[in-house]
Amino acid sequence: MKHYSPVRAILLICFCMIGITLAAQQPSPDSMVEIDVTVVDSENQPLPGATVQISGKKQGVISDMDGRVKLWVDRGARVEFRYVGLKTVSVKVNKPLKGDILLEDDSSGSGDRLPAYHQASHHRIGRHTFG
Repeated sequence: MKHYSPVRAILLICFCMIGITLAAQQPSPDSMVEIDVTVVDSENQPLPGATVQISGKKQGVISDMDGRVKLWVDRGARVEFRYVGLKTVSVKVNKPLKGDILLEDDSSGSGDRLPAYHQASHHRIGRHTFG
């Protein structure tokens, strides 16, 4: 009968625990949903740099040069797609989302306005001579 040293036994237990921990961190197919879309405008042109954010989360991603976005989100999450000058689209994701996300022109003009703190930056603060 072969005897194993206590160090080997401890290492074996550690490797087994690491494997169990890693397997537990994999997303469950029931709790996660895949988003694999292309963000396009009204002329069906891809929008590189479109912002994609999960509502209630601070993190987000941007679309690649082809307007494509691929990520996994929690089932039931609300995902917002944004692009400057276009209307924001909000989608509740309960099943895999594939295809195109169309962002239409923002006819209200609100997408063309700068935030108030940028508009106010034209005021003269004082007289200075720069030479």
